[in-house]
Amino acid sequence: MWVASVPCLLAAQNLPPNASFEQISTDCIGGVDYISVVDWETPECGTGLVYFNECNNSIAPYVGMPQNDYGYADAHLGGAFCGIIPFSYPIVGGNFKCYGSVSFSEPLVQGATYCLRFYLSLGDSSAYTTSALHAFMWYGLPSTCGYNDTLWDENAAVTYDLSVVGADGWTLMEGSFVADGGEVNLTLGSFLYGADIDTMVTGIVQQPTPMAMYYIDDVYLGPCDIGVEEEQGGGRMELFPNPAIDELRASFRDGRPRELQVVNTVGVEVLRKSIISSTVSLDVSLLAPGPYQVRVHEPRLPVLTRGFVKVGE
Repeated sequence: MWVASVPCLLAAQNLPPNASFEQISTDCIGGVDYISVVDWETPECGTGLVYFNECNNSIAPYVGMPQNDYGYADAHLGGAFCGIIPFSYPIVGGNFKCYGSVSFSEPLVQGATYCLRFYLSLGDSSAYTTSALHAFMWYGLPSTCGYNDTLWDENAAVTYDLSVVGADGWTLMEGSFVADGGEVNLTLGSFLYGADIDTMVTGIVQQPTPMAMYYIDDVYLGPCDIGVEEEQGGGRMELFPNPAIDELRASFRDGRPRELQVVNTVGVEVLRKSIISSTVSLDVSLLAPGPYQVRVHEPRLPVLTRGFVKVGE
C-alpha cells in the first residue's frame, strides 16, 4: 500500500547491507554472479537476480558492464548493479520468479514510517516493458513455493510504477510505508502472473529470450528524513580511474572531514586515510588485483560505500 512520506525518529542508517551490490564473496578470476553477492539471497523456489560487474567483461561479457547482452549502462555509482526480470515471454505465466532478498541490520519498528528508494534503468535491448515492481517485507526469507508469491503483490509494502523508467539513464524510485513491526527481510520483484502482467512491446528483436530487463542499483531503506544526498554521505563520490592500476582518486562535492577506508571482498581493511578536502589520491599500487570497496565515514551520516577494481600493469 502507498502511504504519505512522514519523517520518523529512527537511527540514521541504511538497513539493507551491501545496498549497491559491490561486495562479493569471490574474486573475479572466473567471473562473478548473483550467488556471490554478499548478504543478498534468493527466496526458495525462486530465481536470483542477474548480476552485472566490470570484472565480467573479459570472461562473461554477457553480464559485463557497461556493455552486456541486455543493453549498455554504467552503474549508478560504483562498478556493479543487478538486473530484475519482471517478464519473460517463453516462461509459462510470464513470471521468471526473478527476486532479490536481503535481511536488515535490525528489525523494523512497529508504527514507524520508512522510505524505500533505489535507482532503475531499462535495459535498452529489452523486447518488453512492464508496469509494476513490488517491495515485500517479511519476517525471514520468504518462499515462492506453492505460488506464495502470487499473494505478495496485494501485501506489498510499496508498489512502483515502471512506466516512468526508460533506457536513457537511471530513474530514482521512491516510496514509503508504515511497518507492522518486526519485519527483517525485503524482497524485490514483480509478483504478477499471466494477464495481470501489463506488458508493452518495445519493437526491439531480442535474442535468444525476449524479456523485460530492469537494472537496479543503490537500494536505501531507512528514515524518511534522510535525503538522497545525506544517504550517499553528503553527495556523490567520484572514483577514477576505475579500474585503477597505481592510483585511485576520490572526488567529493565539499571539503569537510572524512575518513576513507578501503576493504577487500571479505571486509578486511587494507587501507585507511583521513582527509579534509574535496579530492584525495589513494596509493593502491601494492593491492592485489581484484574488486575493493571504498567506505566513507562521516559524523552523523550513514557510511557511503563505492566499489572499484584494482588491475595489474
